[in-house]
Amino acid sequence: MPTNPGLNRTRAVVAAVGIVLLPLLCCGLPLLIAAGALGAIGSVLGNP
Repeated sequence: MPTNPGLNRTRAVVAAVGIVLLPLLCCGLPLLIAAGALGAIGSVLGNP
């Protein structure tokens, strides 16, 4: 039996935020890194 129902709600909110951020970090971050690398390569090749 929980003694503090507010604590369970806080944990649920933290878990929900973690579930939302996990795909963004796993999928979005590599895409941003790849886009930055392609932009850098394009700028070097476009302006020798």
